[in-house]
Amino acid sequence: MFIAKMRQITYPNGEKLTRSVVPFNADDVTYFPNEDEINEVLPKIDEEYQKLIETFQKEELETFPKALDRFFENVSKFAIVGDLIDVLVKDLNVDVEVVEKALTNTSWFQQLTDNIGSEFRKVKKVDAVKYAESVRQLVEVFGLNYTLTLLRKHGIRMKRSTVMALCRVAGETPKIKELIRKGLKLTIAFELPSVGEEDREKIAEELLLKDYPEAKRYLKKVKRGLS
Repeated sequence: MFIAKMRQITYPNGEKLTRSVVPFNADDVTYFPNEDEINEVLPKIDEEYQKLIETFQKEELETFPKALDRFFENVSKFAIVGDLIDVLVKDLNVDVEVVEKALTNTSWFQQLTDNIGSEFRKVKKVDAVKYAESVRQLVEVFGLNYTLTLLRKHGIRMKRSTVMALCRVAGETPKIKELIRKGLKLTIAFELPSVGEEDREKIAEELLLKDYPEAKRYLKKVKRGLS
């Protein structure tokens, strides 16, 4: 699973269409998928987004949350989708509040907040990767500040730094996520250095074999070597 963003793109003929893209930032440690994965997943997201728009245009506003649920049910298998509110406001010609209200009335939103709430205080998470991805999906849709507000409304008083650390884990490579599922602690994964994917994966493999105190010492040694 990777991070995709919705963007309104203007083509040479002047036509504007909303499409999914995979942003690239050389300074970011977020996983960037290979070309085959991009070519397979993005058309599926675009198809589901078009269905969402067509459903809204054909049916009453009250059905919008159900249409959003179908969208997320189908795209969440492949990617965490961001910047959705901005494009929906433009494509549907509605107020931001209309879209935000519909999103928070979905089963998708309830499931995410339920999952986050159930895992929040657990030392040993049932699925630490899903927990991190749930937080990242909220942030990608609602933004960091509003996500913190929404979580507080659901009794989850999560620190900004924790949300940001979980977002980083949710954007990690498939291999590092698998290492977390095998036992690499979230709090250790939070501290992986900002190096290339292969080097980061090798460091994570080493950390998996160590207990918590050893892992902390190893991380300090690695970071000293990078400074």
